[in-house]
Amino acid sequence: MTIRVLVHGCAVLQQAVAAKSFHVASSEVSRGDVSQALASADHTLDGGIHIGAQEHFYLETQACLVVPSGEDGEMEIYSSTQHPASVQVMLVLVM
Repeated sequence: MTIRVLVHGCAVLQQAVAAKSFHVASSEVSRGDVSQALASADHTLDGGIHIGAQEHFYLETQACLVVPSGEDGEMEIYSSTQHPASVQVMLVLVM
């Protein structure tokens, strides 16, 4: 029997970042002018942090469909996720 590796996976976060192996392009939720706020701040920090457990790195990608319904700006939200609380947080930020 011959075994061929067809896909080289990444087992840890650092491997995925080095290989630029991401599920989708990154997304960003922000409020205000971040660049201007950092430029005018009295103090800023620069560096990195490593936390052993990456809770969401290994989870599936998240998908969400929002459908207008009702008369008063109501929305029905359909989400495919292992972490519904994070979907709720993102919805609050963008609404």
